Amino acid sequence: MAHSHAHRDHAAHHQAFISPQGEAAVLPPNVAAHNATSSEIATARQIVREAVAEMTKRNQARLARPSRNNYSMKPGTKLGKRDDVAAPPPLLNITDQIARAAALVAELEAGGLAGGN
Repeated sequence: MAHSHAHRDHAAHHQAFISPQGEAAVLPPNVAAHNATSSEIATARQIVREAVAEMTKRNQARLARPSRNNYSMKPGTKLGKRDDVAAPPPLLNITDQIARAAALVAELEAGGLAGGN
């Protein structure tokens, strides 16, 4: 079953990675190393760079505020609570878009087709 180019772009739009700067990088869903254009490769690299940067930022925030183990106590046990404990930020959601971009970059690097950073 063939899909039109317009449909491919529309579907990819819904899977866009929105960078922290608010810009959407879009990678078509069926792109692979053997059929990727230089523009798609650049987009994949951008998506991966931005995802790694966002993960790094969130991981640093999580390290600054680690979540503590929650041990259960017997019913009726009274404990003092720490008021200054905030929940750590959530981990980055690895979308299909990010996974496809990372797979493309890895495939290119494994095949020696990386062509730059």
